[in-house]
Amino acid sequence: MKKNQIILILVSIFVLGGIIGFTLLQKQKTPNIQETNLEANPEVLPEKAEEVFFLSGMVLDINTQDNFLIIKPEGKETEIKVLVDNNTKLSKFSYSLDPKDNPEEGVYIPIETEIKISDFETGDRVFIKAKTNIAEKTEFGNIVEYIQIYP
Repeated sequence: MKKNQIILILVSIFVLGGIIGFTLLQKQKTPNIQETNLEANPEVLPEKAEEVFFLSGMVLDINTQDNFLIIKPEGKETEIKVLVDNNTKLSKFSYSLDPKDNPEEGVYIPIETEIKISDFETGDRVFIKAKTNIAEKTEFGNIVEYIQIYP
């Protein structure tokens, strides 16, 4: 064999070896697509069991005889039955427009008034705080710390 042919074969082997080596290194460095997506988009991570202790929504129905409210949570199509017991604090927030009740112009101090279940009206916007997790529940009671009507 001629010297030129041997050099050409050796160069070809080095180039081919370099291409194969480079390809193998890239495969080792390329992260798993699923891992990359999870790091770049944390919202696609597997969901943890959600804990919910607060709820806001609108009163759809009031049952003063059996002490419960039917609430439609904001942003959901479900209804939730909220049982009210003697330990549940019920209150209503309002604002006084009288300047003597508000120390600064344009600042309104909320006034909290204690109420009874009979003071609730259909359409009231409420905020509920529970003592335990209420996620995925459609009925709960004896765990409601307070229910507030807000303006």
